[in-house]
Amino acid sequence: LLKPTVSALQALMRNWKNEPQTWIGSTDPCTSWDGISCSNGRVTELKLPSMNLQGTLSNAIGQLSALTYLDLSNNPNLGGPLTPNIGNLEQLTTLFTGNIPQEIGNLRQVTFLALNSNKLTGEIPPTIGLLSKLFLLDLSENQITGQIPVSTSSTPGLDQLINTKHFRLDQNQFRGPVPNNIGNLPNLTELSLASNLLTGRVPDLSNANQLNYVDLSNNNFASSPAPGWFSTLISLNTLLMDNDNLTGTIPSALFSFPQLQQVSLANNALRGPLNMRSNISSVLRVVNLTNNQIIEANIDLSYNISLILTGNPICLDNPTTCILKPNQPCGAVSCPNNQSASPVASQNCGCTIRFQGVMTSIVLTLYLYSLF
Repeated sequence: LLKPTVSALQALMRNWKNEPQTWIGSTDPCTSWDGISCSNGRVTELKLPSMNLQGTLSNAIGQLSALTYLDLSNNPNLGGPLTPNIGNLEQLTTLFTGNIPQEIGNLRQVTFLALNSNKLTGEIPPTIGLLSKLFLLDLSENQITGQIPVSTSSTPGLDQLINTKHFRLDQNQFRGPVPNNIGNLPNLTELSLASNLLTGRVPDLSNANQLNYVDLSNNNFASSPAPGWFSTLISLNTLLMDNDNLTGTIPSALFSFPQLQQVSLANNALRGPLNMRSNISSVLRVVNLTNNQIIEANIDLSYNISLILTGNPICLDNPTTCILKPNQPCGAVSCPNNQSASPVASQNCGCTIRFQGVMTSIVLTLYLYSLF
């Protein structure tokens, strides 16, 4: 069994530069080659992340039929299309590498599919929807285009990933609307679609009852009021929707979600009064509403961690209605004499201008950022 294994690995090596030195000279990969694990003389794991490999992935990878784990991630100069022979690795459970052929749908045992931080182009093959055991799908930080595929009567789609908990497609070039079917995935806990070119309405996530992390920031959604699930998705601990053309008022119920820790709705057109008067989550640490149209804020005295209203009329028109009350140390931050360090959990510490005042009998705690 060892001879064909060695031949396949040597074929891989011939396509690469900067291969591990232990692969040169020795003919027994199972005992001395870096990144190789074997069972009964057959390679079961190939792990060479962050090795500065250069070149392409040989068709010979398909000969390693006992492979269960393949990790070639963070090798930015390892490119070219991912060979269709990857579909021969039917025992593969974890894949971290390359571009995406239709044959990836043959890998029915895969539970983690992480192709993030590569230079992938083209569209998502709908056959990924056939990976019914998938726990994590991470295609973030690539250059993938097209629409998010959903199933039809004759083709699979990502809405069939009913066991997937982590769904990361951020920082690509996806276009078109977000299919509402994605919000119906029963086990979804993380949805990250930020920094794409998505259009249409903000997706309906009201049925995603286990969602705790949502990042839809920096897309081209149609202008619309805050969606209804802002008031009902009580499982949320992080909500990020900067630059998403949101309008209207922010439902006060959002701030009462018991696990909510961070809200960022900066650079929208949210307006009217901000009400954070009762039942504020005890773990809420950051509310960033920079650059909206908020004209009034009614804030419970118990919330004094980090509320950022920079660029709203409430502070721009009358800065004396704002008061700065830092609560946590920033460390060694050098600020001008009229400013002080301001702690915000989601950002690097910066300098703030001190304002003081009282609004509608309630002390308002703000951080007005002026980063240096």
